[in-house]
Amino acid sequence: MRKILNRILIVIPAVALQALWLLLLTKWLAPYSALIASLLSIVAVFLVLFIVIKRDESTYKLLWLLVILTIPLVGTLLYLCFGNKRTAKPLRRRLESVSKSNDPQPLPIGETPFDGERRMEQTLRWLEEKTRYPLYKVEDVRYYPLGDDMLPDMLADLRGAKRSIFVEYFIVEPGHMWNSIVELLEAKLRQGVDVRVMYDDLGCFSTFDFGNARELQERGIPCVPFNPLLALKGTANYRDHRKMLIVDNEIAYSGGVNLADCYINLERRYGHWKDIGFRLTGEPVRAFTHMFLTFWNAFGRVQDYEGLPMPEVLAGEAVDAAIRPGTATVARSMTEGCEVAVPAAPLAGTEVVGWPASAAAGRLASAIAGRPASAAAGRTPAAVPSREADGYVLSYYDSPLNHEATSNRLYVDLLSQATEYAWFFTPYLMLADDLMDAMLAAASRGVDVRIIMPGIPDKKLVFRMSRSFYQVLLNGGVKIYEYTPGFVHAKGSMFDDRVATIGTVNLDYRSLFLHFENNSLFYRSSVISEIKADFLATQEKCVEIKPYDARQYSYRWAIDGLLRIFAPLC
Repeated sequence: MRKILNRILIVIPAVALQALWLLLLTKWLAPYSALIASLLSIVAVFLVLFIVIKRDESTYKLLWLLVILTIPLVGTLLYLCFGNKRTAKPLRRRLESVSKSNDPQPLPIGETPFDGERRMEQTLRWLEEKTRYPLYKVEDVRYYPLGDDMLPDMLADLRGAKRSIFVEYFIVEPGHMWNSIVELLEAKLRQGVDVRVMYDDLGCFSTFDFGNARELQERGIPCVPFNPLLALKGTANYRDHRKMLIVDNEIAYSGGVNLADCYINLERRYGHWKDIGFRLTGEPVRAFTHMFLTFWNAFGRVQDYEGLPMPEVLAGEAVDAAIRPGTATVARSMTEGCEVAVPAAPLAGTEVVGWPASAAAGRLASAIAGRPASAAAGRTPAAVPSREADGYVLSYYDSPLNHEATSNRLYVDLLSQATEYAWFFTPYLMLADDLMDAMLAAASRGVDVRIIMPGIPDKKLVFRMSRSFYQVLLNGGVKIYEYTPGFVHAKGSMFDDRVATIGTVNLDYRSLFLHFENNSLFYRSSVISEIKADFLATQEKCVEIKPYDARQYSYRWAIDGLLRIFAPLC
């Protein structure tokens, strides 16, 4: 409660000043009220036409059309401030400035062993080109069916860190989990390890205030809040929902687990907390390192990682590097060369100068990202991984600043390819029309479509909104289960024993359209069978939801319709 009050005391003065300014402005313009009302009506009409033809999700457009037509003045102002992505220009400019400094090149997948799976190849090519992250061979992956299982391994890897620790989470809350991690961060900092922490300011609104961040800074740990919530602003709607812990650019943790005790069931606010995550090692971790450093350079106070390297392509190109002090030129066959600056302050323990001019691009990327040379020595970038290996992984982050909801489109595409089953974990269910239609289309052709939802909600209104989507899905053949022991915070999916995703993406508007998210797609990996087994074990603790009798509950259509309209706001 104290943290909430502290936040309110910070935010209220800024909001009050804004309100005072609007009040004074209104008073000064009062003699021209009739003219202003006429002009605003004209603006509202043109705004409605703009929204109608705009490429956007239909329910989202319907919401804003309803608000603008009902209250033209307030609705127009709200849309101009919060309803369109033009308000995110400050965030976009900062990210674009980093991207330009990186000078990223297209990353074609090249040769990959799809064995004639043309549709899947098209999907992964599109995903790679869209996100600029490549498909990697899985070296080692560990699946966690609970956050309880993940924490001991996280602490062990933190103890073994030698060069860098990067922490980025939506929610951080002091308690056993966070305090245990902070103790290790401080100890590793004293050993010369590069430690950096980033958190979302709105996600931590009631759990981690500026005093907590200042305490970390006093301990010497760089700590950056993403998009601080200090006043009403157009960028407040866009949040960093990502969750990742990266150690030495060799180990990455991700999934639904935030750094708070309820995620490891030390607190039982909503019954048993069901979450999932994974531990990834080796070359695929490069993608996570790049995700973090891109955000750190864009939103951190100090940009000391200049010229971030894009992750290497899996196959298809032999790469050679010529290293000179300050910069490195990467020459790619089939593409133009590009200049990539070596970081001004490489991670502790990294040596760049003195490498032979013929060093492979793997060593170059290792130097830039802080990996030891031995980790990349002898690797042949152009070699196609063996089919006996443990499959492939493509990790990426989803941005609300582009006009294509990457994860939403990915799920639509995977549902269209499914022939046997498509199963989902999600804590919230507020679907765009195209994703709902894809689920219904898959179910209609005999695909087993299932969704596991919480039995005990963390947000009752949001849960009721989620339930407003049930009836249409159930009538279309989709099976929905609610986890009776407690709350499901897991975010995952699996399709036909060949593809699975684990990450931070909920099946709701905020995750699919408004948040920065990170997601990992696994293809033909053994981890898929582990996720499937966990799904079936979780389903045994669920109750299956049945369609209600529309004649008996005729009032529900009106309630559900109203909730569906306002679902994009939640």
